[in-house]
Amino acid sequence: MRNDVPDVVRATESLAPGLPVLATSTLSREGVDQMRTQLKPGETAVFVGSSGVGKSSLINCLLGDPTQVVRDIRADGKGRHTTTSRQLVLIPGGAVVIDTPGLRELTLWHAEDGLDRSFADVDAFAWECAFRDRHHAEEPGCAVRDAIEGGDLPEERFASYRKLEREIDFMARRRDKALELAERKRWKQIHKQNRERMRFRGR
Repeated sequence: MRNDVPDVVRATESLAPGLPVLATSTLSREGVDQMRTQLKPGETAVFVGSSGVGKSSLINCLLGDPTQVVRDIRADGKGRHTTTSRQLVLIPGGAVVIDTPGLRELTLWHAEDGLDRSFADVDAFAWECAFRDRHHAEEPGCAVRDAIEGGDLPEERFASYRKLEREIDFMARRRDKALELAERKRWKQIHKQNRERMRFRGR
């Protein structure tokens, strides 16, 4: 176990206010019972993370039985793909857990409302800001920058917000481009069908 676990938990909580952060160990079983209390009967939870971080090992602890196959971390610290497909696991007590393969990326679709809800603290400071471009860079009198400099908003949390905001904007542009191409294709097909009808009538 790491010696700085409480510090890591506090740092993580500061990046995700309002969300429960649990430290667990599959070796000492520390935190496993606490996690089990979060899994309510009839509810479904999804374990998501990079390869080899211990998702299946943690599920084995919750089961009290080595059902999920696990492998050691490679010598270079990178995970090994063990779980190759999503698996539904019934946990004692009635909760259901989905074990997923390691993720390389998580893409955001239609997440604008979720961003504001997940970063309600950033959004609240943004509404106090005199600038509506949402950049909150070095503008004088920016409420967001003032909150960061005053210690009311962690710099890392705002950086996470901006990163997700940029990704949402990128996906929106990509989505709009795909819709535009689909509409062009549809009208091209309509014009083609009209030409064929006119040709048939002219016979």
